Amino acid sequence: MVELKSIYRTIIEIFKELKRHKIGIIGFTLLMIEIGLIIFFPIVADADAIKYWNSDLKYFEKNPRFAPPIWASYLFPWERPPTTYIEPDVIREDYDFNKFEGDDGYYAYYVKSLQGKWYIEINGTKYDIADPNFVREYFWPADKQRYSKVTIVKVIYTYNFYHGSSPIDVIFSLRLNLPSFNGDSKSSGKYFIGIYVHRPDGITLSLIPGSKYPDNIYKLEPYDFKRSDMRSDLIQDLLNIKPDGKFTLSLHVYAISKLEMLGETKYQENFVQQVIQPLLNAANITETGRWGTIPLVEMIFSKAEPGLLELRAGKLNGKYVFEFLFVFMFEQGKENYEVNIEADKAAFAGGWGLMGTDAFGRDLWTGIVYGIRWALLLGVVVALITNLTGTLYGVTSAYFGGKVDMVMQQIYRIYVSIPSFPILIMLSWSMGSSLWLLMSLMIIFNLTGPQYTVRSMALQIREQTYVEAARALGASHARILLRYIYPQVAPYLFASIALSVPGYILTEAGLSFLGLGDPTIVTWGKILEEAANRGAFAYGAWWWILFPGLAIVITSLAFIMFGQAIERIIEPRLRTR
Repeated sequence: MVELKSIYRTIIEIFKELKRHKIGIIGFTLLMIEIGLIIFFPIVADADAIKYWNSDLKYFEKNPRFAPPIWASYLFPWERPPTTYIEPDVIREDYDFNKFEGDDGYYAYYVKSLQGKWYIEINGTKYDIADPNFVREYFWPADKQRYSKVTIVKVIYTYNFYHGSSPIDVIFSLRLNLPSFNGDSKSSGKYFIGIYVHRPDGITLSLIPGSKYPDNIYKLEPYDFKRSDMRSDLIQDLLNIKPDGKFTLSLHVYAISKLEMLGETKYQENFVQQVIQPLLNAANITETGRWGTIPLVEMIFSKAEPGLLELRAGKLNGKYVFEFLFVFMFEQGKENYEVNIEADKAAFAGGWGLMGTDAFGRDLWTGIVYGIRWALLLGVVVALITNLTGTLYGVTSAYFGGKVDMVMQQIYRIYVSIPSFPILIMLSWSMGSSLWLLMSLMIIFNLTGPQYTVRSMALQIREQTYVEAARALGASHARILLRYIYPQVAPYLFASIALSVPGYILTEAGLSFLGLGDPTIVTWGKILEEAANRGAFAYGAWWWILFPGLAIVITSLAFIMFGQAIERIIEPRLRTR
């Protein structure tokens, strides 16, 4: 117990002296901040995101992909605008033709007369009409069609865009509760879905090619309800409509980037060209050449002018209206079926979070803060064990001297000549990627730790008179080593542990960067490996590379500064008893 008390007093004295060394204070403060982030992780980050980090990427589909940090949107004018969330306007109109039948076989709908003027009242709002027979133009005749009810729902998002760069993506979240619409005898009826962008310059783009925005939504003939064409299949894929026509998800996330991916990869190579054809016509662009990989969202927010396809056209600022148009036609006897469409806020995605997002929309701040615990755990545990074993090895070698010292030092020379990193690569590749296995291998290859320095110190200490006195009084070798020699080199052990932690953190990061890290654990090296493999350089996602690299550098510097301060504090003690 005496030697433990001595070590405890040494630790207290080191921390008392630490306040005199600015470099040590900085390093200690950085380490305390990291420990605080570990403790308060559920508060400062999204703890649930870690559960799905590698297992269920759908958790992140509402986040923008490749989004820069939100502060970069304000500091750098060429970066994306900050992410903006827009509340929707949901307009719903229901028409039950069975309740209002005209004399000539057409279904009229609530046509009223007021002071000689005809109007139609929809959800309490009056719309003037010039001719009471307008129903003949707007609704299908009863003797030719089997539908008794029409429901029209419009979901509208209004986005005021004033920035030099377009958003990365536009992400919508819809809750759909609908009956089956399949067009056969077992279905409820037919449906039409259109997705449109009304631009400030008056041009309307249909994000579903072929679905031209209707001149009058109450005129049903222009709607094409066929389900066999590309447009219908695309709508089914986009909104996850099953083959029987059922909408099965309670919450569905729709993004322009997802529509673009579906259109280009599954349906038509010129999908984007069809969407932006009105812009090409307005800009008098007839020769498109070989269609490149121009993001659709970039052109939605660009001016209709030459240079559009080369992204040389300026951004069109003003009010953009994004509209989902749903038209449902119910068959006779199915008019009691309910249609329920709810919409959450839409994310006009740009700068997002403190450190941006990766290719899957995962918040890098959450991943990097969570990675602190694994960096400190691996670095400190491996450094602690290897320094303890190395110190004991060096002290034992120096104390016994002679042939024992010669044999132990020869073993040490052979041991340190082994190329540990290449062997770690081969073993990690052949034995599997596990953080615990990696820690075990790193301990095995660094068992001798700081023995060379400790041995030189112990060679001097063993000649001290108090060691000779203990030997003369018959003290055992173990008692002399643990009671009189080991406590004298223990202060150096603290500095050695702190100074060796960065090497082990970098080793893990290097192996993870090579794809040999633990795939189930979020570490800084794993984040860097994914950045390299998922196109961070190609997309200009500098934040995806910078922040995990900075985390490694800052943690390493913190331990180095802390270790150097301890080394300066204990150096006078190493020369005396």
